[in-house]
Amino acid sequence: MKILFNTINNIAIYQRQPVQKQARINNQPKYDTISFQARTLNAVPELSRITSDNKVFERFVKQVINNPRKSGETVNNLLKQAGSTPNFINWYLQKGGYKEKYSEFINNYLNKAKKPEDLLKISPNWGIWTFENKFGNDFFIGNVPKDIGNKQSYRKLVEKLLKNSDTGLKVKEFTNGLSGKRTFSLETDQHKYILKTQQDFSLYSKELKKALEKDKWLYDSFIKIHKENENMKSDSSYINAMIDFYLNLNNCPNAAKIHCFDAKTSSVLYDYVDGKELTGRLDIREVNKKLPDLKALGIVYNDINAANLKEQNGIIKIIDSGESSFNDVLKPAVPGLQIELPNWSGNSILSLISGINYINF
Repeated sequence: MKILFNTINNIAIYQRQPVQKQARINNQPKYDTISFQARTLNAVPELSRITSDNKVFERFVKQVINNPRKSGETVNNLLKQAGSTPNFINWYLQKGGYKEKYSEFINNYLNKAKKPEDLLKISPNWGIWTFENKFGNDFFIGNVPKDIGNKQSYRKLVEKLLKNSDTGLKVKEFTNGLSGKRTFSLETDQHKYILKTQQDFSLYSKELKKALEKDKWLYDSFIKIHKENENMKSDSSYINAMIDFYLNLNNCPNAAKIHCFDAKTSSVLYDYVDGKELTGRLDIREVNKKLPDLKALGIVYNDINAANLKEQNGIIKIIDSGESSFNDVLKPAVPGLQIELPNWSGNSILSLISGINYINF
């Protein structure tokens, strides 16, 4: 049995080639070719060659990262190589299997990352603690537009908005949001923006801050727990920012343009999307069918509401992405670093099986 290194859809995998045995019957050559069915019986060891060689696995995962829209196609090819879904799952979940090797790769990748964008191009499901541990508690992602100023002026702007103070800009607050967010439209002389921020009581409540400062331990613990819980809600400004940075970094046409996320103020800044609300049938299946690039990137849009979807120049734009799910079988949630969006369920075989089924949805 001869093993050849092959590439399927730009993803490196090992493929077992049929061996032809030559014999002579009545002086005529005869060839026995091993059938596909026969060789799939040994499929899990065959796939294990991807994970047993560290250099091969690293090449494989780098191609997965560089070709995110190929994941569904690649999984289908791997399933064919495995011969059955149980074979694939055994290879995926076994000790030293795909999930374990992927977790090792991501931990090493995290150590080498220079900025949050390096991580967000891969996937959107990072726990806020991962960025805090790597980049500091007050990490900042992206860039502040010139007409807003710099990072310091942006933070002062958010604080004024939460205190209902005058910002010098034309401001309108939207009052129909949930998940503890406050959402504002802002107009400068040059541009119009949307700013979403968690209702951070520590920023504008002098009474709360004064009470907590009596006990430094209580202050530090309260602020940390409060901010983490607020940020990790399924529709928080943080989760919105993670999904939209992932989509923007992968050039998804359906995402609103995102400028920055600030961990200190738990706020995110977007371009204002000027368009008409989506009409017609708005059930989850029909809406997602109109968003094929999201599916290709592993995103399922869940918050089906006409106010969240606008049509701009013939393209559907999502203006509130927080309730979306992320499910890419080749990018499983890494324990301790990531979560299963949009909830706290953590690692689950159900997400794997649903991911496999969703490919053919």
